[in-house]
Amino acid sequence: MLQTIKVYFKPTLLFFSANALSYPLHEVFHALTAYFLNVNSTLYHFYVDIDHTNTSDNDNILIAVAGPILSLVFGLIFWTAYKKSKNPTYKLFMFYAAIAGISIFLGNVFSTAFVGDFHTAAILMRSPFWLQTFVTLTGLILLSIFMYRIGKEVLFLSFSNVTTFRVVISSFLLTPWILGTLLLILCFLPLPNYFITGMISSSIFWIIPVVSTVINRRKIKAVECILPTLNYIDIILVLFSVLVVRSLISGVRFAH
Repeated sequence: MLQTIKVYFKPTLLFFSANALSYPLHEVFHALTAYFLNVNSTLYHFYVDIDHTNTSDNDNILIAVAGPILSLVFGLIFWTAYKKSKNPTYKLFMFYAAIAGISIFLGNVFSTAFVGDFHTAAILMRSPFWLQTFVTLTGLILLSIFMYRIGKEVLFLSFSNVTTFRVVISSFLLTPWILGTLLLILCFLPLPNYFITGMISSSIFWIIPVVSTVINRRKIKAVECILPTLNYIDIILVLFSVLVVRSLISGVRFAH
């Protein structure tokens, strides 16, 4: 029983840590861009309060797009590190961090016609709605393809002592998705209802890798063995991510 709990606990905690750090990191990119443009701002755990007193449209566009673009850059860096890493804890953390960074970018592309950073930029650029809709549909397709690829990637992962398909799909996908998202919401509280709803609704895309894993389960053999036992690195990552989020609750001022 204890071994079974360990199998589900480690990926869930690393999923939580990777995502808990990815959200503030995304907001830091907004705040730093504003700072370099001589625009004051206050960084919170889930958003940045920009002082628009003396900002131009070009400033606001750059501030808006900096978050998702730099999230993509870091996501790709984490993906490369995940592929090259031999350490099982680092590898699993970077796997989830890469997904978070790339998904933040693609999620913003997907929401261009409705809400989000690219929507803000599109409005400021006075982009026609048909173009916003085209970008949104493109984002939906790319995000779906990416998450389908994640489902196939999961089949390369396994635990050193438990390699059944049921355990792999439950421990690396289902439990982190459901329990990890709940932990994220609890860690980020207090949150406005729209942000909680957005976090839950955006997590629905995790159904795609689940379906992908089921479809492709006979095609790919697991080759990466993960030790299910928690170690000090796991604990440090969890504590650090919680500390980062909670320290931003009251806001950090970026001012000249």
